Amino acid sequence: EPHIHSGKNHDSPFSQSKYDIQKAFEFRVNYLINETLTRMQKMRIKASLQEAWTQINVHILKGACYAFIELYILNSFRQSINDFAKETIKNFAENLYQVFGYNIIITNASAFLESHYMTREDLNDLREKTLGLYIDLKNDMLKAADSIAMPDEFLRAPIGASDGDIYRKFINTMWTAEKCFEKPVYWREFNHGQQDQ
Repeated sequence: EPHIHSGKNHDSPFSQSKYDIQKAFEFRVNYLINETLTRMQKMRIKASLQEAWTQINVHILKGACYAFIELYILNSFRQSINDFAKETIKNFAENLYQVFGYNIIITNASAFLESHYMTREDLNDLREKTLGLYIDLKNDMLKAADSIAMPDEFLRAPIGASDGDIYRKFINTMWTAEKCFEKPVYWREFNHGQQDQ
């Protein structure tokens, strides 16, 4: 059972762990599973096992499943970082790891806040840290995207092309779109049902 912090102390478990992503993910999984079991037991008093399971499954258990999957992805990512030989690639992967982890924590902040695992100050600090990581990653991300050299056919982007001629591609996409130069279907409604002129 996860330890639920009282929230009275300014130091939260998250800040005491020095914003340890792994511990936060593990806490979230344990917290959501504990919440699932607690609510299941409460609902079993009033409802049948099937009714209780259905309601828990939709509202709470789904979140616990996502939390476990994200923890698995995080652990796999962490292990793969050690396989990189170059220090620059390791640093880049480490920053990506932190961005991934921090974004999941920020997106699911409600579970961390309601359990007092983190405070609003922690959340604001985390947002600032994530913004700083985005700035650090910006140039490396562009290099990584270029090194992958994904063909335009796979990207299927209306703008952006490997030849750099983005505007012509965008205009051609618009001009060749079906019914591009025809009046929209709602035109008659705005024209009060008058005949086409």
